[in-house]
Amino acid sequence: MDHLELSFGVILNPDYFSTSAKFGADDDFFAFPNKPEYRWNGATGMLRGLPPLSINEFLQQWLFFGLLQTVLQDRTFKENDFITHGTTSRTIHTKMLTRYLEAWERTVSNDNNGMTMRMIKAQLALDKAREVVTTLYSMNWADWGSGHNPPREPDKKLILSLMVLGETLTNAKCQIVERKGFTIRGWHGDANEGWGIPSVVVNYMINKGWCVRTIYVLTCQLRSHVRNYKNASFDEHC
Repeated sequence: MDHLELSFGVILNPDYFSTSAKFGADDDFFAFPNKPEYRWNGATGMLRGLPPLSINEFLQQWLFFGLLQTVLQDRTFKENDFITHGTTSRTIHTKMLTRYLEAWERTVSNDNNGMTMRMIKAQLALDKAREVVTTLYSMNWADWGSGHNPPREPDKKLILSLMVLGETLTNAKCQIVERKGFTIRGWHGDANEGWGIPSVVVNYMINKGWCVRTIYVLTCQLRSHVRNYKNASFDEHC
């Protein structure tokens, strides 16, 4: 993502999945999946609302734009600040994210009376988003190469963007908590809890000829990102 200022020689920016059902400033992060047009099933990750529906549109509105609005609580937030308008397509970028994060910290610092509630609201949303992403969309090594494609499988680049955004917001929250001297238990430790393994990255490494054992070692260094890998055997791949 652009805010990381990294270059991998491959474009990983996800498409912008346009939808008329936007996450608005007055939407509740936790109630959003239960809207009639979605009726999202948290156990399967599938939508049960009236067609036409797109799981990609839903996830992007809820866990990207919705998470941003809920954490930042910025009434000046504009979805368009995160969209690149190309001649034939539109993609997501995060060039403006740093500016929003700086504004978030200023707002929290100047709101002595509401600061704690702001941070608690952000934390609850981050916890929920991480639970959904790691439970439903983190790569399971056992499924790699099996050809298994669940119905309406989400776009892999979109899932990567949710993981990167989640890690970024969690890290920013922890830095604000530390600088402002918050002492509420649990507001620091979650920085080490991963948001999952993006299959698009692992598959790209495999397709480029990386040794699978090396990939396994690298992912093991990501702590809880790779809990599904611990019982796998990789000897035959190298």
